[in-house]
Amino acid sequence: MYGSGIQTLPDARTANGLLKSLVSEGKASEAKSLLHSLEERNCEITAFHYSTIVNAFRRASDWQTAVGMLTRMVQRKIQQDIVVYNQAINACARAASWQSALQLLAMLQGSLSPDSFTLNGVLAACSAGEQWQIGIQLISTMRALQMADAISFNSALRGCANSKQWSRALCLMQDMIEGLFSVDKITYTTVLSSLEHEWQLAMHLLQDMDRRQIQPDCLVCTAAVAICGRAFCWQEAARIFDQALAGGMPCDTPAYNALITAYGLGMQWEASLSLMHAMQGRKQADSITLSAAISACCDAGHWQSALRLLGATNQGRLNNSCYNAILGRCSWEAGLAVLDQMDLQKVEKDSLTYSTAIAALEQADKWEEAFRLLDERLVKTGDDRIRRPPFAPRSFLREVLPSEAGKALDLRRMVRSCSRASPIAFRVNPLKARQDVLDRLRRQGWQTSPLPWLGNGFLIQGRPPAGLSRPQLTGELYFQEPTSMLPAELLRLVMTESLAELKDPPSLTVLDLCAAPGSKSTQLGSWLMSMEPMGFLVANEPDEARAKKLDASLTRMAVTNSIVCTMDGRFISDLVPEAFDAVLVDVPCTCEGNVRKDATSLLRAAGTMRTGPAQHKEELVDRQQAILQSAWRALRPGGCLVQSECGSDPDHATHL
Repeated sequence: MYGSGIQTLPDARTANGLLKSLVSEGKASEAKSLLHSLEERNCEITAFHYSTIVNAFRRASDWQTAVGMLTRMVQRKIQQDIVVYNQAINACARAASWQSALQLLAMLQGSLSPDSFTLNGVLAACSAGEQWQIGIQLISTMRALQMADAISFNSALRGCANSKQWSRALCLMQDMIEGLFSVDKITYTTVLSSLEHEWQLAMHLLQDMDRRQIQPDCLVCTAAVAICGRAFCWQEAARIFDQALAGGMPCDTPAYNALITAYGLGMQWEASLSLMHAMQGRKQADSITLSAAISACCDAGHWQSALRLLGATNQGRLNNSCYNAILGRCSWEAGLAVLDQMDLQKVEKDSLTYSTAIAALEQADKWEEAFRLLDERLVKTGDDRIRRPPFAPRSFLREVLPSEAGKALDLRRMVRSCSRASPIAFRVNPLKARQDVLDRLRRQGWQTSPLPWLGNGFLIQGRPPAGLSRPQLTGELYFQEPTSMLPAELLRLVMTESLAELKDPPSLTVLDLCAAPGSKSTQLGSWLMSMEPMGFLVANEPDEARAKKLDASLTRMAVTNSIVCTMDGRFISDLVPEAFDAVLVDVPCTCEGNVRKDATSLLRAAGTMRTGPAQHKEELVDRQQAILQSAWRALRPGGCLVQSECGSDPDHATHL
C-alpha cells in the first residue's frame, strides 16, 4: 500500500482503485496523504477522488478533515455534487457539529439543491447538538417542501429529547401522527427519553403503543421504569417491569438497573437487594447495578447492609462509583475502611471519592484525617502547595506575586485573609420583616452586629443556633455573604445618585442577568419596590432547575415586581436591545474568591485537582465575554452596568 513501500505515484485511474482500497481498509490518513501527493504532482484529480476521501473521514467521524476536503475542492474549482456534501454533513452530524452542518447547507444552496438526505443530515447534527429549536424549524421547512419522512421527525424528536423538551416532543409527535407519518418504537422511545418526572405521560404513551399494536421493547421498558423511579413512583415502575417479564420481553441489565434505582429512590432498599439477587442466572450485574443497590441501602440509612454487599461482591466488578456510593453516608470510621479497601483492590480514587470523604471527615471534626486525604490527593496531582489553609498551590502564588519586592507583605496578608473563616451575615427584608425581628433573634441566642455600609445588613458573631429559624422560613431574613451584597448595593447607589438630578425620575427597569439562586435579585427587587414610582426587575437564569429556586426565593421574599426568564445570557440582547436602565452581571468564573468557605477553591481554580473551571478556562473566558457584551448591548445609553465575580486569576479577567 501507499506509504509502506510504493515509491512511484500511480496514474489517475490506478489512484482511484488505490484510494478505494485504502478507504475500505480504514486507512483514511494514508488516503489523504496519497491525494496530497497527487495534488503536488499536478496529477489529474476528479471529484471522485475527493468524494472518496470525504467518505473515509465521515466513517472515521473526523468531521474537520471531511469539511476541509470539501473546502479544498472549492478552492481548486472542482465541481462538487450533492453526494459529497451529504457525506461531509453526515460527518458533522456524527460529531454533533451543528454549526458546520448549517454552514455546509448554506454553501451548497448557492449551486445545488439539497435533497432529503441533506436536510436529514443537518437535522441529525442539530439534534445531536441539542439545537431543538432549529430542528423544529427544519421540520417545518421539509414539510413545506414535501421532503419530510419518519426519519426526519425522529431526528427532530431526538433533539427535543436531548434537551429534555418533553412538551415540544409531544407536540412534534402529534404533528407526526396527524401528518400520517409512521410512528414506531424508535418514536416512542425517543419521546419517553425526553420525560424526566412526568410518569403519567409515560403511562399514557405506553397505553398509546398498546392501542396502536406497537410491541414495546426493552428500551421502552427501561425508559418508562426510569421515569417512574425519578418521580418516586416505584410501584408503577415495578408494575411496568413485571408486565414486561410476564409478556416474555427479555429485560436487559439496564432495565434491572432502572428498577433497582427506582426502588432506592422510594426507600425500598430490601426490594433493591432482592431484585439484584434475582438477576443471578438471568443477567450479569454490573458496576451500575451495584452502585444503585448500595445507594438504595445508604439512602434508607442501612449503610451496614451496603458494606456487607460491598464485601460480598466479586471485586472484579467493583469500580470507584460503587465505593463512592457509600462514602459520605456511612460513619467516618467505615469511610476510612472503604478507602483502605479501595487501596487494597487497586481501585483508583477519583475527585468525588476524595471530596466526599474529606467532607465527611470535616463534618465529624476529624481534621487531621481530612488533611491527610487532601495531601494524598495533591501528591497524586504532582502539584506543590502550602501545607496549611488556604492550601494555595505555589503556581497560583507565583501568578499573583507582586513584581515589587516591597509588596511581598501584601501577599502574606492575602494568604492570611484567605485562611480565615468566612463571616456569616444576613439581610433583613423590609418587605416582610416586623420591627421586632432583631429582638426576637437575640432572644433566640443570636449575637448580631450591623454592617457599616448596608443599613439592613448584619453580621453574626459565632454561629447561629442550629436549624432554620422562623424568620428565615417566612422571608424576613435572607442569609447572604457581605461580598455578595456589595454589587447590588453599588448599583443602587449609582442609580440613586443619577436619579437625584432628575425632576421627575422614571420607573427603572433592571436586569439581573445571571440571577440564581436569588440573593442579589431579592436585594434588587426589594430596593425597586421601595422606589416611587416602583421599578421592575427581570431575573434571568438559563438553567430551568435553578430558575425554579430563583422564583421560589423571590416569592418567599415578597418581591412581586419581577419576572423570571430562562434565556441564555449570551443572546438576551438580541431579544431586548437597549431595554434596561441598569444591568447586574454575576458572570461564571474560576471561583478563587470562595476560598474562605472552601479551602480547596484555589486548588480547583488552578487545575490542581483536575476538576472544576480551571480545566476549561479558555471556554469559560469566552463565555464570560459573550455574556458581558450581551449585557452591555441590553443596556440603555447612559445606563449602569455592574459586573461581579469571585475569580481573581489575572490571566482570565473579563473585559468588554
